[in-house]
Amino acid sequence: MNTAPLSLRDFILQDGGAGTPQVRPRPVALAVALLAFLALSALASAVVFAQTGLQLAWGDFQPFIVLAVAMLGLSAFCYKRYDDKRLAHAAAVVGVATLALLACGVLSNGGLRLRMPLSDPMLAAIDASFGIHVDAIVQWSVGMPWLIDALGVIYNASHLILAALILWFIIRSHFAKVWELVATVAFSMQIVAFVSILMPAWGAMKHFGLYGLQGNGLPAGAGIYHSETFRALYEGTDPLFTLDSMNGVVTFPSFHTVLALLIAQALWLTPLRWLAVALTGATIFSTIPIGGHYVIDLVGGAAIWLGCAMLANRLTHGKAAAQ
Repeated sequence: MNTAPLSLRDFILQDGGAGTPQVRPRPVALAVALLAFLALSALASAVVFAQTGLQLAWGDFQPFIVLAVAMLGLSAFCYKRYDDKRLAHAAAVVGVATLALLACGVLSNGGLRLRMPLSDPMLAAIDASFGIHVDAIVQWSVGMPWLIDALGVIYNASHLILAALILWFIIRSHFAKVWELVATVAFSMQIVAFVSILMPAWGAMKHFGLYGLQGNGLPAGAGIYHSETFRALYEGTDPLFTLDSMNGVVTFPSFHTVLALLIAQALWLTPLRWLAVALTGATIFSTIPIGGHYVIDLVGGAAIWLGCAMLANRLTHGKAAAQ
């Protein structure tokens, strides 16, 4: 399979930026894998809720389930009815992404009620064993307001950039690339959620007592935006789990690292390769001062991305692409 980078003209006009010939995804294998990941995530959530006594407020989540089912139904209709498959794939992406987000959010948040031992001391100790001290990195970063401002924008824009890239590949009808990225995201979400409930952590801001930097060098909420949600689920006793109960509570492994690497994955065989690498690097670094992560969190996120990207590539491009 040709893996040579495209010219800028080809990137815009010919291939849509995937850097490979048009390849159809393997729908049956991909659907089975996605269903398996989502089913296992749902099963894990069911076990968590049964063990902890949490009760899901179904009314809060039903609109999203209905949306996902409607989008998948629309996708099937459009795929059979129209020669142009872009709307069919776009609707399917929305349906799958909605289910993946729900499954990940319910498991990662609800799983805090298991009250597994906090991992902050261990995560910080692992960093320290390599001579890495994220509190010092944060303190160094806040000395450069321009850097913190830039990192804040990059951190918060990473998911929007990925969504825009997926939309671009849909517009250019490069559906194998679309599903490679979507599958990598969906698989990674479920693994990140499962690992996180076994190793819950407040994050580096709380562990190192860096609250004084909030609004005083760091944007308000940097690294602690999830604290109230984390406390309510980890220490609280309210049995009702609502949509408002959820937030981005995962410290280890870092899902933002997955998002960052997906940008490089999307653009690797394009003229924007090195721009993507720079953006990926900046996003990963931003997870320390803006996201409150330990460095080992980033390693964990990268490992999950690598495994999921390889699986997704095999499912969407076949054996040759995965080699």
